Amino acid sequence: MLCYLENLAIQIEKIHLKPLIKKDIQQLISDSFLMTHETGNTLTELLIKLSSGYPLIIITLIKTLLEKNLIQFDLHTGMHYLKENEIPFHMEFSDVILTKFQQLPPDSLEILKIASCFGFQFDTNTIATIGKKSIEEVKTILNDKNVRDVIQSLNDHNHSASYVFSHDRIFEVILSMIPESEKKILHLNIGTVLREAYHAGNTYINIFHVVNHLNLGSDLIQGEESLYSLAELNLQATQAAVKSIAMTQAFQFCEKGIDLLPYNCWDEKYELTVKLYE
Repeated sequence: MLCYLENLAIQIEKIHLKPLIKKDIQQLISDSFLMTHETGNTLTELLIKLSSGYPLIIITLIKTLLEKNLIQFDLHTGMHYLKENEIPFHMEFSDVILTKFQQLPPDSLEILKIASCFGFQFDTNTIATIGKKSIEEVKTILNDKNVRDVIQSLNDHNHSASYVFSHDRIFEVILSMIPESEKKILHLNIGTVLREAYHAGNTYINIFHVVNHLNLGSDLIQGEESLYSLAELNLQATQAAVKSIAMTQAFQFCEKGIDLLPYNCWDEKYELTVKLYE
């Protein structure tokens, strides 16, 4: 939503919020539940430990505790209580989110994995192509209430929609669920889709984004022509980075381009090889 408003040249004042302190969390619990002082303190300490005070994570944790019936209401006392004997107080936030993801339908989890490999921000068009689904199918999955707990919509047009993950820790947990071998396949597939769009003249596609994904999946690329093609893209990314005075990135792209060159590159692709070594 913020990106959409900024594209309309609407001035936005950003407020940087600090994590909630113990007093704030106690007030939230007091406003949300009828609990004894002791129970409220126990819940507060658990939320502080797991969330480090970040509001979005606190809300996610409370929702999870309610979904698991670990916070219940006693009709006889008129008070909420914690099922403390069933709460693993040694758990981490990642454990809570991981459990939540594992309960999602396979299709939903697969789409979120693809999205996390794409990046913190993603769009339905690319995810649909990689996941071999229609855009409407992807939108339906992303609009499920359980999935919407971990992503936020930026904009939603007729032909595509953009989303971001709700928090970087949520993004990291999903990414950690993907085996390294599977990540390489996803990155290669994403890079291939982005490269096709880039060559088709799509101005929204960034050369750095294309090359980064292809490089991450480059171990799976076979055939000299394909390696030369990616080396050429790394050269283009190097040149673009130099123009942007991003010298660290320029060096990384150039180094990767050289690593991709086959042993007989001086004979077969002399000009490309010279440019990369210059």
